Amino acid sequence: KKEFPPHTPLRVYKETRTSMVAVTNNLQDGDIICFQKEFIEINRTGSACDIPTFYKSLSTRIIVQFSPKFKDEKQKSEFKLALDKDYSYDVVASHVAAYLNTDPLKLRFTSAHITFGTPRTIIQRKTYLKLKSMLPARYQSLPTTANLIYYEILDFSIVELENMMHFKVYWLGTTLKELEAINILLPKNVIVDDFLEDILRKLSLPGPTNRIRLLEITNCKVLKEYNGKCLIDRIPAHATLYAEEISQEEIEKNLNDKVVQVYHFTKNPTYTHGIPIKFVIKAGELFSATKLRLQARLGMNENDFADIKFAIVHEVAYTKPRYIVHDNVILSNQNWTPNTYLGLDYVSKTECVGLVGDNKTSIYINE
Repeated sequence: KKEFPPHTPLRVYKETRTSMVAVTNNLQDGDIICFQKEFIEINRTGSACDIPTFYKSLSTRIIVQFSPKFKDEKQKSEFKLALDKDYSYDVVASHVAAYLNTDPLKLRFTSAHITFGTPRTIIQRKTYLKLKSMLPARYQSLPTTANLIYYEILDFSIVELENMMHFKVYWLGTTLKELEAINILLPKNVIVDDFLEDILRKLSLPGPTNRIRLLEITNCKVLKEYNGKCLIDRIPAHATLYAEEISQEEIEKNLNDKVVQVYHFTKNPTYTHGIPIKFVIKAGELFSATKLRLQARLGMNENDFADIKFAIVHEVAYTKPRYIVHDNVILSNQNWTPNTYLGLDYVSKTECVGLVGDNKTSIYINE
């Protein structure tokens, strides 16, 4: 019936159990059989060259949906591919690259949240990694997002990326209302000074000799200010980072001026919110004048600023904040230590615009 030439060598298989076949020379009534031509040469293309391999491929084949991680002109629309769950990372990348007509080494994949289908973690390229390990473990009644992978088309090879570090840093302008997210990609062996120079290259700041600093924020307080000679591979990958220009009044401060941390809270000093800042307490300055400078730095209007209660907060357990009730107080006369803060107690009017690392970052939204 197949019109093969006479004496064509055939290999005959029969079904031994569900989705399993075996070569046989002994047939019985009721046997389910299939056959193929006998291949002399081994198939090296990666496709199924015999019936058992084909049947195995049916049991390991899955439909994977690939969606662009970012919506921009470089990324293409979402699509689906039938792939073998035992494919290696590189084989998966080659199939996706063929569909997208791009270099497989310029593709980067991100796993999807199994419930919400949102991007989760970047999938690192490893030679031993299989497609089944790039997807969540399968349980009963999984949603379709279980077979969802996000992709990016990069401008550079992921081999180069392996020796690089990526950071998202938030640039603070002259007020807290001016906030800009900047993506930084640098070799792992450079220092923080190089990091800051890269930020300056991406910004248009007035003045040729701008001095800026890099801060790590946790729980809406400054955890650390990085030294310029520190290697960037010492910075935690998911750290919440802010950069700001060092003010002229801080550069020109005298020996009796103090630089303190200002942070925001609501009623309880541990209920923090907003973005902390470094601020100069000038020697001998009345608090009424200090408040005017602070209002300008915060970028708050009169009505909102009037709702703030000011307190000196010591980062010691069970220590109550000392509220400042008089405008004739001179803050420079207080005992400021690295663990003493100027706290701003008010109800937050900020909106959380996203998660950075493990911390919520609140950003003031203009009304």
